[in-house]
Amino acid sequence: MREALLARGAAVTTVPLIRLVPPGDEGAALRGAVRDLARYDWVAFSSTAAVRALAGVMTARPGSDSGLPSVAAVGPATAGAAAEYLGVAECLLPDVFRGEALAAAILGAGQAARSAVQGAPDARAGGMPVLVVQAENGSPALVETLRGGGAVVDVAPAYAVADRDPAVVSNTLDSAGQVDWVVLASSSAARALSACGVGLRTMRARVAAISPVTAETAQELGFTVGAVADPHTGDGIVDAIVTTVESERRALTAQ
Repeated sequence: MREALLARGAAVTTVPLIRLVPPGDEGAALRGAVRDLARYDWVAFSSTAAVRALAGVMTARPGSDSGLPSVAAVGPATAGAAAEYLGVAECLLPDVFRGEALAAAILGAGQAARSAVQGAPDARAGGMPVLVVQAENGSPALVETLRGGGAVVDVAPAYAVADRDPAVVSNTLDSAGQVDWVVLASSSAARALSACGVGLRTMRARVAAISPVTAETAQELGFTVGAVADPHTGDGIVDAIVTTVESERRALTAQ
């Protein structure tokens, strides 16, 4: 994303707001899931970090990848990580890169697969087993939608999210000078920025959010959202900012 913004003429300052740390169970649930991967119909990843965490456990357990089930990913970057770290050739992607959409895609694919087998129960009645690998205390949308559709879901926390030092974040932003846009790639990042006490309103900076969920979180925290990515990817954020800025310039020119 940084390179794409620079290519569009932006001056970019990178400010890491969060860091990934081991989950509270130190990875016990993930290791247990890897030992029994063959019993799942699907494994669903909510982030590239989740893919890397599972791959790390599988690498530490030679031969554990033999039971890798069908794979679903929340977006193209996560699917790319599954290909790179797990050798996944086919990965289910939702039409919209959100947890509930991923769940709907998994339920639909599972239903179609079971319907193709004569006499097989459907996903709701049969309790399709799904492993969800995501952040500890991550968004519940994926898991709740899957369970609402009748799937039997196990959640394996791959990592936890912790805020970076607020003083470091504030100092970095202060040294950046005038800031027009702040890119937020997750709700966790929005909450971390708010915890720093950074006054984006006084800076007159607007937020560009990767998704409506992140935009909603930012608005609840008092930030002004000026653009939302569609699709919900890094390139989508860049396009949303450029489109908004160009539209505003045309409007000023027309006055």
